[in-house]
Amino acid sequence: MASSSSSASQLPAKKQQGRLVLETLEPLSGDRKCFRLINGVLVEKTVQDVVPALKTNQEGLRKILEDLLKSYKTKQDELDKWKKKNNVQVVQQ
Repeated sequence: MASSSSSASQLPAKKQQGRLVLETLEPLSGDRKCFRLINGVLVEKTVQDVVPALKTNQEGLRKILEDLLKSYKTKQDELDKWKKKNNVQVVQQ
């Protein structure tokens, strides 16, 4: 549960960064040069090439975040049911 919580906490920051980049690039001309870091390599592209990829990434991050939060909620509910069933009380967390 801790690993999914850690992953879920990093995704909103990535989503926010992507949103800021999109807000910066969208008003620019499509043929304007821009650079994108892909697997540690700085690649020269145009705005019209990068914006669709960023939008796809944003949508993917949104879906992943939703799935992680649902999974986290399910695991938390299972843990709560198990605690209640086995009469377990957390003294210190």
